Amino acid sequence: MNDAALTHLDLELDGQPSGPERVRVEVQQFLGPHGLSERALYAVELALEEWLTNTLRHGYDDPTGAHIGIHLWLEPDEVLIRFEDDGRAFDPLVEASPQLPNSLADARPGGLGLLMIRKVATRISHERHSGRNHLTVGIGRG
Repeated sequence: MNDAALTHLDLELDGQPSGPERVRVEVQQFLGPHGLSERALYAVELALEEWLTNTLRHGYDDPTGAHIGIHLWLEPDEVLIRFEDDGRAFDPLVEASPQLPNSLADARPGGLGLLMIRKVATRISHERHSGRNHLTVGIGRG
């Protein structure tokens, strides 16, 4: 096995209901031997869960037709996750942060996934080409 096989993981998600959980398990198995901090593991899982859930929910009229690529690779200080999907065009970098409620009584469920990803990411980049969204999220390893 070469070093690339040890530091890269490529997955495909086809929009089936069991897909996000399968991806989560495979990512945990891949990252386990690499000595990431608990904070980093949590941040990777949060970014995966939020982005995949929202892409399936909002990016497609019929999520069973989704084709999402998830690519992880390790750098000395970061885990990088690249999401590629053929859903609706969406650039999270131009999306305004949601207004946070003033009290618990004013709070409503949902709508904070992108804000949470921004909070745990060391960097985020996005581009759209060839009819696909390409989002890269960096998570610090420490």
